[in-house]
Amino acid sequence: MKAAVVTDDLKTVSAHFGMARHFLVYDIDGGAVKGKEVRDKLGHVHGAHRRVEGEAEPRFHDTMLSIIADCEAVISGGMGRPMFESVRAAGMNAFVTRIRSADEAAKALAEGSLDNHVELIHQARVVNPAARSAVRG
Repeated sequence: MKAAVVTDDLKTVSAHFGMARHFLVYDIDGGAVKGKEVRDKLGHVHGAHRRVEGEAEPRFHDTMLSIIADCEAVISGGMGRPMFESVRAAGMNAFVTRIRSADEAAKALAEGSLDNHVELIHQARVVNPAARSAVRG
C-alpha cells in the first residue's frame, strides 16, 4: 500500500494539510516501509476557499488529492473538516497524528500503531450569503 504524509521540510508531519508544500509517499508492504518518494502538492492560504452556505466544497481539494490518488492513507498533523471529508470521499483513510517525524508516522502506520486524533480536525468557516450582502450593504 502507499501512504502520503503531508510535509513542508521533507522530515516532519505538517501541522496543517492545506498549507503543506509536499507529500512524502511511502511504499508499505508486510508491516514495513519499503521506500518513499517526494511529490509536490498544491497548497492554499488557510480560509481562502471559504464555503458559502448551500454550496458544495470547491473542487480544489480534488485537484490537490489527485497527485496521491494511488495512496490508501493520508497522514497529517491537522486538517479542516472539508479536507478530511474530501480525503474520505476519495477512498483514502485520513489520519491526524501527533507524531512529528514523517518517517516515524509512516512506520507506525505500517505496524498498525499510528495514533489518530480526529479531535484535531477543525471546522470550516461557512459564510452566510445574506450576512455577506448585509455587510456590503
